[in-house]
Amino acid sequence: ASMALLLRAAAAGHTEAQAVVGLAYAQGQAGLAADLATALSYLRRAASSGHTDAAYNLVALCGARPSCLEAVNTEQAVGWLQAAAAEGHAQAGFEAGLLLLRASGAEAATASFLLAARRGHAGAMFNAPRLLHQAGDTTQAVAWFTKAAAQDDDHRAAADAKAALAVLLSKDEPGNAKAEL
Repeated sequence: ASMALLLRAAAAGHTEAQAVVGLAYAQGQAGLAADLATALSYLRRAASSGHTDAAYNLVALCGARPSCLEAVNTEQAVGWLQAAAAEGHAQAGFEAGLLLLRASGAEAATASFLLAARRGHAGAMFNAPRLLHQAGDTTQAVAWFTKAAAQDDDHRAAADAKAALAVLLSKDEPGNAKAEL
């Protein structure tokens, strides 16, 4: 009976009801069959109305893939991804960084990559210091490349970080020309 009321409220545009119904469809709870497409639809509507838990659940169900989010625009997708990243979803922070890098440039993307890197995302541990180095912050770049090189979740990111470290550290030697990463 309560699910029938929630479904009616969600259909009428009640944001909290949309979030609850979306999660119920995602998990196949409260007498509803698990239905990912319907769950995503309800969660998108709630997230579009600013419901942060719905945004997190939408991002989590989509595996942080921007194409799955079906946001109205890049800003909306970045907002949902950043909301999920702030709640601990590392992949969401990384994907937000990639979207920001394409849409707004390195400065806008650095904070998202750093947030994901702090949560242990290997790709972000490589991208954040690359952008920090480009912005002139070699000290932080070396620190993050060192962390990326030491992680073992993503061997390619570790290898790339080791190569970047070799370039950065060789620049500190007298007589070496500045190399670009």
